[in-house]
Amino acid sequence: MKFVLLSILLGAGLGSYCQNFSLTLESNDSSAYQLIPLIADRNYSIPAIELGTVISKPKHYSIPIERAHFALLKSEGREFRIMIAPNEKLDIKIGPTLQFSGSLKSANELLQKLGFDSIPFYQKLHGTENIYRNLGYKELLDQVLEVQIKEVEVKKALIQKTKVKPVYKAMLSMEVEYLAQCYLYDLGRIDLRNSSNPATDSFLLNVMKWLPIPSAETLSNSVYGGMITDFRIQYSINSIAIGRKKDPEAMKKRISDTLGLSFDSITSLINKYGERYIVDWLYSKKHFKPNVAEKILFNKIIDAYNDHWNHSVAYLSDVFQKSYPQSSYLEYLKSLNRSIEMTLKSSETNLNIHFISDSSTKSFASLLEKYRGSYVYLDFWGTWCGPCRMEFPYAKKIKERYKGTDLKFVYLDLDEEDKDQFWKNFVRYNGMEGDHYRFNRRAMEDFWKPIEAAGGKTNLYPTYVIIDPLGNILFPNAARPSEKEKLYEQLDPLILKK
Repeated sequence: MKFVLLSILLGAGLGSYCQNFSLTLESNDSSAYQLIPLIADRNYSIPAIELGTVISKPKHYSIPIERAHFALLKSEGREFRIMIAPNEKLDIKIGPTLQFSGSLKSANELLQKLGFDSIPFYQKLHGTENIYRNLGYKELLDQVLEVQIKEVEVKKALIQKTKVKPVYKAMLSMEVEYLAQCYLYDLGRIDLRNSSNPATDSFLLNVMKWLPIPSAETLSNSVYGGMITDFRIQYSINSIAIGRKKDPEAMKKRISDTLGLSFDSITSLINKYGERYIVDWLYSKKHFKPNVAEKILFNKIIDAYNDHWNHSVAYLSDVFQKSYPQSSYLEYLKSLNRSIEMTLKSSETNLNIHFISDSSTKSFASLLEKYRGSYVYLDFWGTWCGPCRMEFPYAKKIKERYKGTDLKFVYLDLDEEDKDQFWKNFVRYNGMEGDHYRFNRRAMEDFWKPIEAAGGKTNLYPTYVIIDPLGNILFPNAARPSEKEKLYEQLDPLILKK
C-alpha cells in the first residue's frame, strides 16, 4: 500500500508527465532499506517505499515520479540523503560511504560534498555552552550571519562549477540557502531567546529578511524551503503576541485580524485539530499566493499524517478539496484517507487491544492490584506527545521479544475527556496492543506520586516503569523501547530467567 500511495503522490493527476526513476541498490549488510521522498517541510518517515534487503545481489526499482525530489535512503541506524528525478538512473553501492553511478551520479556526489547533515559552527553547542547566545547585535551580524552567508556563497560556487543539469543546480542552491536560514532561525528562537538576549528580535528580523519567501515551484521540491516558510509563520505569530500580558484583548484582535477568523473560532479549531496545522493554513491562506498556500496546506496534512492525527488529516483534506478542487495532490490525499480508514477498520478485530474505563481504577494502588502476579511495563504517554510516538515502532519489537511471557504492557494516556474517541482511534490505528487507560491531568497527578516516592522523575512524557508481581516499582524510570539493549538488560533477568 505504501508503494501505491507514494506512486500516486509523485505522479498524482499528471498522466503522461509522469516518468520512471530507475534505482539500483547493492549492499554488503543485511539491513532492510526504505526510500522516503522528502515531499513536505520536514524529514518525515512516511510515505515510504519498503525496498527490503539487498545483500544477495543488486536490486532494481522503477518508481514513477513527475519532478525531482530529495529523498532519504534509510536502514536501521543509517540514513543517507540522495536526489531522485524522473527519466534518470541512479545506482548506489552501500558501504561505509555511498558509491554512485548512472545519470544522477554527479548530482548525488555533489549533494554529499555539500554536507547537508553537518551542523554549522554556531549550533554545535547548546545552552550555556553556546558562546554565540550572549553576543551583541552587531557581533551576531558580523560573526554569525555574515559568516554563514559567505559559507553559503562558497557552496553555491561549488554547485555552479560542477557539471550537473541546471535544474539540479537550482535545487541544490536553494536547499543550501534555506537550510542555513533554518539554522540561523533556530539560533535566534532557541539559544538567543533562552538566554534573554536583547538582540534576539533584531537578529531574527535580519535572518528573515535575508532570503525571499519560497515560490510554489521551490516548495514543490525543497524540504528546507517548506521548513523556513513554516518558521516565517511562527515568527509572524510570535511577533503579534508581543505585549500579550499587558493587553491580552488587543493581542487577540491582532491574531484574529492576521488569521482572518474570530479568536474564538481559531481557538476552537486549534483545540480540535492542532495548533501548527491550523495556524499555518489560516496564515498562508490570507498572506501568501494561492499556489504557495496550496502547498503549505498539503505539507500540514502530511505533518498531521506523520503525527497520526488522522482526524486532522480528514478535516484538512476536506478543506483542501474545497479550496483546490483541481489540485494534482487530490488523488493522493483521497488515497491517504482511504488507507487510514482501512487500517482503522482492520484494527477493530485486534483482540489484544483493551480499553479499560471502569471507575475502580482511581489510584496507582488500584491499578497495580489488577496486575498482581505479573510483571508490568508501564507507559506514561499522550496522543499529543511527539517523543511518545517515536517509540511505537520499537515497542512492537519489545512485545515480540517477550511474547508468551507474563509481562503485561499497560498504557496510561494523558488526554482530556473530549479526546476520548480520538485516543481510541489513535491506539487502534497504531496497533498498540496492551491495556489502555485514559486520565485527565488532575487524575494523572495521583499516578505520578508513587513514581516520585520510588526515586523517579515525574511528569515527563514518555516515562516507562517496570513493576514486579508484588506491585513493587523496580525501575521508576526504565529504559525506553528504543534503548533496546538497555531495556533488555532490565527485563531479561526478570522475564526470561531460567
